[in-house]
Amino acid sequence: MLGNRKDNRCNETSKVTIMPLHLSLQRFASQSMRWLGRLLSSDHSFYCSANSSKLCLPICLLSLFSGTVQAAGSYYDGDFPTSTTSFTQATLTIGGMLRDVLIYRPAGVVSPPVLVLFTGTGGTLAYSLLDELGREEIRSFADREGVVVVAPMPRLMTLGDWDNHSAGYYYWETATQEGIDSPVSSDANSNPDLVFVQAIMDEAMRAYGANPDRVYFNGFSNGAFFSYFAAAVLHSRVAGFAETGGGLVLSKTTYGDPPCQPTPTAGIIGVVRSCSVSGWTPQTCVSSGAVPRPIAPSAVGAVPPGFLQANDDDDVVPFAHTCNLANALTGKTDFIARVVHSGGKHIWDAGFLQNSWDFMKSKSRSNVPLNQVVEFYNTNLDSYFITANADEATAIDGGSAGAGWIRTGYTFKSGGPTAVCRFYGSFVPGPNSHFYTVNAGECQGLKAAQFPANDPRRLTVKSWNFESLDFLSTPPTSGICPSGTVPVYRAYNDGFARGVDSNHRITSSPTALQEAVTRGWTNEGVVMCSPI
Repeated sequence: MLGNRKDNRCNETSKVTIMPLHLSLQRFASQSMRWLGRLLSSDHSFYCSANSSKLCLPICLLSLFSGTVQAAGSYYDGDFPTSTTSFTQATLTIGGMLRDVLIYRPAGVVSPPVLVLFTGTGGTLAYSLLDELGREEIRSFADREGVVVVAPMPRLMTLGDWDNHSAGYYYWETATQEGIDSPVSSDANSNPDLVFVQAIMDEAMRAYGANPDRVYFNGFSNGAFFSYFAAAVLHSRVAGFAETGGGLVLSKTTYGDPPCQPTPTAGIIGVVRSCSVSGWTPQTCVSSGAVPRPIAPSAVGAVPPGFLQANDDDDVVPFAHTCNLANALTGKTDFIARVVHSGGKHIWDAGFLQNSWDFMKSKSRSNVPLNQVVEFYNTNLDSYFITANADEATAIDGGSAGAGWIRTGYTFKSGGPTAVCRFYGSFVPGPNSHFYTVNAGECQGLKAAQFPANDPRRLTVKSWNFESLDFLSTPPTSGICPSGTVPVYRAYNDGFARGVDSNHRITSSPTALQEAVTRGWTNEGVVMCSPI
């Protein structure tokens, strides 16, 4: 049982079941009757609620099929080419929007890694980063390294943003409004470009059997900012990232406010130096009150390993931004930061692709150290909460989440092939609680059912809202965990029936589970599997 995903049409006692949906609109049209049979027999469930249980099944099924097309995640149409002899165009349709990619897949590679190359501002099918670098050179690189290379194209935007863009340019979205203080568009379920990237990863795995533990991002200029941004937001699915001509902007705009162009120490073309040797200090290109762009490392749960490079003579994106990103990543992830005297200003350095790949290709999601998932209990709310984010746990210890939170002493390990979806209700109208699921059907069902950010029902109707992919785990099979893992249980406080905020206790301890059940909570069984 999933708690109280509620809207104003169906009550919680009427259950609708869904299957994991990674299927296209065309496939839906041709297979809808067979789907209905699978939907109604699936084990994956969510709840829709409200005033008329008679209307629950048809209305919620209708909203599921019509709304999930526009929701984020894996709902896309289109296919990658089975084989390629050069870079080949493909189109994915996501929420009615056509998104173009250029793909090269080396022949004969089993379970290949995937490298997504993000072009800079203005990139189109006619001319992009691939053409700047040379398509044959990239194809040769892909053959040599046995990696699928995907070059997606940005959208034509109707607004400008903090990155010195105006309306009418093709670029990657890292903000939702025009202006230097516009909100960051970091919701992986609503930012169309983040949805696009997820569809690329999913389709590469479907079409090529790509290795989900070896997906890497790389980019130049605006594509560099987006490479880091997407890797940070989608960190549970990305093994490493690289960027050149980007970084972390701690001034009011990319150019700086006031304009900043740090003067590097003298260099010879091709010489590689550290940030400090190049003349950077932590105060360089930093403006008081500036919002970190595209996103501060501290604002996300984790950042994959990164290869950062900048040209000391770059006259478009000062190299200090890359150094500021490196400074912010210190102690948070494995990375390399280097400054090159290119002699070409705002360009992709000739050796960057191979050097960055040599760093990234040894990284894999499977060799990321396991983290502890820590349980908290609120003595005032009778509510449990878990987090795998050490910074978040420390902040809760310090009172950042309010009074009454204490550690229970129970933990379990994060690790496995599947990201755990984290949802939050709201303080008002609620539920003032979090929900976690490793079940793809539950996750996508809740994503599809949640209200859009600007929907006024968010202010009056209790609902679950997707927050992030929080940690990694292994889904059980018919309630059984594979060898090398231990079961993680879920207990539900029956909050909907009791008229209080729904809350779940998620624990690997049978003792902790039984303690909740003894107090009247419902044992929902094994919901994920933690590494031993």
